[in-house]
Amino acid sequence: MLSWAVSKLRLGSCCTVLPVSAKNGHKEQHLTNCLEWTTQMVPKLLLLTAFFTLVLLLLHGGFNSNQTPEARQNRVGPTTAFRVPQGLSTKPTKGPVQPLVKGMKCGEVQHRFPDSMPPIVHWTTKDGRVHKKLINIVQSWQLLNKNSSIKWYYMHWDDYQISRLVEKHYPQLSKSYAKLSNGLERSDIGRLVVLHHVGGMYVDLDVELRRDLSPLLMPNSESRGDNSTAASSSVGNCRTALWSQEPPEHAAFIFNRPSLISNAVMMSRANHSFLNYVVNTWPAWFEANWAKKRRGIHQAIHVTGPGMLQNFYDKYAAMRKAERPDDWCNEMIAEPEMFQPIMDENFIRSWLRTNCGNSARMARLSESKQEHCRQIKCANFKNRAVPSTSYTVHRFMHLSYGAMKLDDSECIMRMLPILTCTI
Repeated sequence: MLSWAVSKLRLGSCCTVLPVSAKNGHKEQHLTNCLEWTTQMVPKLLLLTAFFTLVLLLLHGGFNSNQTPEARQNRVGPTTAFRVPQGLSTKPTKGPVQPLVKGMKCGEVQHRFPDSMPPIVHWTTKDGRVHKKLINIVQSWQLLNKNSSIKWYYMHWDDYQISRLVEKHYPQLSKSYAKLSNGLERSDIGRLVVLHHVGGMYVDLDVELRRDLSPLLMPNSESRGDNSTAASSSVGNCRTALWSQEPPEHAAFIFNRPSLISNAVMMSRANHSFLNYVVNTWPAWFEANWAKKRRGIHQAIHVTGPGMLQNFYDKYAAMRKAERPDDWCNEMIAEPEMFQPIMDENFIRSWLRTNCGNSARMARLSESKQEHCRQIKCANFKNRAVPSTSYTVHRFMHLSYGAMKLDDSECIMRMLPILTCTI
């Protein structure tokens, strides 16, 4: 085949330029011959090019007919550390119409991802500095763009930026937000506002990345609603939002609940109806219940944190059918092992050892709490191992809003390529 092509190409010498001295008749005949040769050869050469391209692809291993569909589906990159879980869509999320760029309007980000939650990770700090003990945890998020099938972006919000966001776009929050008494309360409300306005994923600074999160951005509707698999049942059936859950021991002993929503890891589309409900209902609730009370930082979990969120989520999930917005869903809370598989070590040392390690105190607990005690005592008061299926791990470092010296901290913009947008 190759020798045939070469021989035909040599015939192309008929198309060489004739000397100026050639007669006009000879020139016309020569041009006619060249046109006929070109008309015959161009389609053959195109077919030949396609043939050799296919041969090269086969030799290079670009198509492997012996590979199973599952193997091809799960091959994300050169490493097998990140895998797509069974029961979730392995189809890559559609990319934005245009890449996200520095300075674009924050409120326009979601429009560039019409079919998914935006692939953006958000953090909040007081002033952009991160405690040195958290640096490795924050840097673990670099793995997203090394192993993911799509491009992820990173955003950071300090107290000043969140205050501007509230002032400009959430006037209904301004009065109550100004009454918040500490950085933790402001961070709790700030992260909800950021998710509502921009969309994406919020994580605490002490949340470590373990697996690729891309499949969670646009889950398959059928698999998310199918509780026949462990993967789908652990995620719920909502396509537009996904909230993490506190470890069950935290919910039982601190809040006297069987389960508790968490604001340490949250994923949502912008303008989600649950976030709409919170940002529009919280101010009146806060003014009626907390605004005039003296409170310490430890009460933030009830005022702006998980306790408040659970209260609002219960009401949102119980909406009558006629009141439900289009994106309403009452199964947006993931199982604890997905994002927060282990307990707070301080909680184990202080509360569990004190109450579960003492038979008399343990006997006064409810049956459900006693069962938790028996399990932790059986493990010799050691924390659980992190499952291989966990996407993130909350390390409960309690350092985000503590006092920091400059020598004990690092600017987050030196750790990750932070994207900024115009508020």
